[in-house]
Amino acid sequence: MVACILREASGVKESSSLTAKTWDLADAYKQVPLSDEAYASDAYLVVHSSVSKGPEVFQQKVLPFGSVASVTAFLRISHALTVWGPNC
Repeated sequence: MVACILREASGVKESSSLTAKTWDLADAYKQVPLSDEAYASDAYLVVHSSVSKGPEVFQQKVLPFGSVASVTAFLRISHALTVWGPNC
């Protein structure tokens, strides 16, 4: 969208001012805790350790980054806050 605006503005003789705002969502998933049920059964992550040369199991307390279900949950929460406001 921004690229389209800039292309269109380049053909206009008057200067256009563009104001943009961004939010850093790098730690957004870390702000959403898992429910007790999810923590008990779905909060595990297994990765290969180069130190022990085998799998290591970790348990997370927040939404796992990269999971499709995390994206869906985060978008639902974001939408609810947008629609209902911070007082929901």
